[in-house]
Amino acid sequence: LDLMEIIAPVEKLPREPEAAPDWPLVVDLPVSVTGKRVTPMLSDWLKMRRHAGEALGPVVTFGEQQVLPLKLDQRYWAGIEVESIDNLKQLADESVAFLWTPFALQRREAKAVFARDVWRALQPGGTWALVDVLPESMANHWLYRYFPEAWDNDLGITWNTYELYNALRGAGFEVDLKRRSVHQAVHLGIAWEMATKRERCPQLALMPDRVYEMGIARLKAAVTEKGEAYLEMSAFCLVEVAGGIRGAPGGVGMDGPRFTGLGLGNGGGGGRGRSGGGHRR
Repeated sequence: LDLMEIIAPVEKLPREPEAAPDWPLVVDLPVSVTGKRVTPMLSDWLKMRRHAGEALGPVVTFGEQQVLPLKLDQRYWAGIEVESIDNLKQLADESVAFLWTPFALQRREAKAVFARDVWRALQPGGTWALVDVLPESMANHWLYRYFPEAWDNDLGITWNTYELYNALRGAGFEVDLKRRSVHQAVHLGIAWEMATKRERCPQLALMPDRVYEMGIARLKAAVTEKGEAYLEMSAFCLVEVAGGIRGAPGGVGMDGPRFTGLGLGNGGGGGRGRSGGGHRR
């Protein structure tokens, strides 16, 4: 499923890199991803579980939560506790019903190992919810336009759509995947200011000095020609994945109620086996 939306342009220097999803590629997120009171992916999951008469937890978050915190309005979902962890090894086998890992996969070297750790920790019928950057669909981002070598490098270290889907299927997950293209223009002067903070940007910090200086020269020429206030068209792409595991308690089959808006079956058969040939160890 491919989605597209437009959000307000970047008109001032964004948040510090540590608080941004993937600075400077992604500095803001649309409400369709963050939610107002409840994170949309969690909201869909809670409604699905309640409809099926299944337990609404445990719910666990992993990663830098200031980047995309998991929102839960206790007025509507009273009694649900959210545990935050910084190491998946903390989780016992089959101990989590919903695991939220925003922007924690694509920049990780051992992605397949991470996926296996999630698989181990999820209960049968559980869901792994993730949102992350998808560089393969971001050729029109301003950073990649002026520093094409940065795009080449990112393509080499991140999964594309097919690699992500196949890796998660191979790890035993039922996968539902969305690509969300977000168009967000940026003032050229702000782009220039971000690019000069080279040490804050991994994509620029890792490239050879000569290559970086060529990109800076291209950007500087554009600022000189068009002005700092010129709105440069740019877009980033997010991948939103719900990775489910068969075998939900309560025996709701794969042809039963679906994961609203995400298209995931919510388990089936009451068995303990996993899809993709996996089995409990």
